[in-house]
Amino acid sequence: MARKKSILILCTIMLIAFSFPLSQMSTATDGIENVQLHMPVESIFFNDANQMVMITGFWHILEFDVPSAMDASMELTKGIDRYEWTYNEGAWNELEHNLFIDQTKCSFNGERILFWIAVDQSAIPGIWHLAVNAGELKSEQDIELRERTGGVGFSTADFLIAVPPYTQMQVETADTGQYARVHNEDVVPVNVDFFIDNDNCIMIPGERTLSPLSMGEYSLVYSSNPLTSQRQEFGGEVLITYKYVGPSIGTAQLIPSYNYPFDIIIFVGDPDLEFVEADEYTVQYVTSVRMASNETRTFPLILDGQGDIDLDINGIGCTVSSIELNGVEVDMPYHLELAGDRSETFNIMVEPIITSGNASLVYQINGDQYTTVIEIDSTGELQEKITENYSGYLNKVLPPAVIGVLIVGILMMLYKRRRRVKS
Repeated sequence: MARKKSILILCTIMLIAFSFPLSQMSTATDGIENVQLHMPVESIFFNDANQMVMITGFWHILEFDVPSAMDASMELTKGIDRYEWTYNEGAWNELEHNLFIDQTKCSFNGERILFWIAVDQSAIPGIWHLAVNAGELKSEQDIELRERTGGVGFSTADFLIAVPPYTQMQVETADTGQYARVHNEDVVPVNVDFFIDNDNCIMIPGERTLSPLSMGEYSLVYSSNPLTSQRQEFGGEVLITYKYVGPSIGTAQLIPSYNYPFDIIIFVGDPDLEFVEADEYTVQYVTSVRMASNETRTFPLILDGQGDIDLDINGIGCTVSSIELNGVEVDMPYHLELAGDRSETFNIMVEPIITSGNASLVYQINGDQYTTVIEIDSTGELQEKITENYSGYLNKVLPPAVIGVLIVGILMMLYKRRRRVKS
């Protein structure tokens, strides 16, 4: 009985062992090793059935190992549709159309053959049969042909770069979280090229190839020369094109490209201030602000340019306590000459004289008028904030102080009691 069981187990093992190769009929090899089909530089693209995928209309590399130098051929068939490539005594050919091979990129080092091939964009998608032969060696398997699908996307806001005047420096938008993003949602790699209407701007990184189903993130680098306060606006464009576009029978392939414009703003000065450019000067100032009725605040007024300036500053509903230029207090009206090699910053200290409503700080510059509107807080929110901060301080300081007083009191009481006991 035990012998019969042993024979039965042995037969079962042999049946499994001999039947295993039969399950691999879709990929039969006899001496040809490591057959790979992929787009240049990219990895092999497999479908859900673990079959290699080839995109119609684009160049691919088909490569495999052979034990020694020998001629080779490949056939790709689906019904009556057929492609055939050969390597024969150093010559590379595509026999059916004499078109879908790039002989200049094919190679053979005596151990590995590399064909640079394509199929027409109009080739029927679906499962095709690939047969590879090298002398007496062969390999057969099914692959899938697919059409290009998907597309690309581009996302960015306008680039805003702020640099101080009269300063030579390099600024990268990545430091402020500003990027241009290209989304390759296709199964084909793409080239990404940027064109900017300013020689001082470049996009990084320099590598501009995006693999299938990937995203590229690019930042802008601006190298500034010493400039006066100003605002520059110019445009840029990104051009996205497909790589490895193959030949086509008859008319050229209709492979799309994508253009996306974007804007770049270079602000030489303080980006938080209003900027006005007049004929003889530029001015930067605060346009509006909110203050508590008991608050004192200092506002900047920045002048730049070249020439004579007559300046007067007055408050409406507020008192101008002091005005300083380069740390020196000055009186209004004031005359100065802009030298064109530096900015002049006035620091204006203001105190409200009304408890609610709007006050104004008015600047007269060579007859032109500019205004800072000051909203005086009437809800007490700012005062409450000040009180909260003070209360928070007291909450931190008072508990230790109270505990200290209690400890001192207890010690004194114990000391007095001890003296009474001794007496």
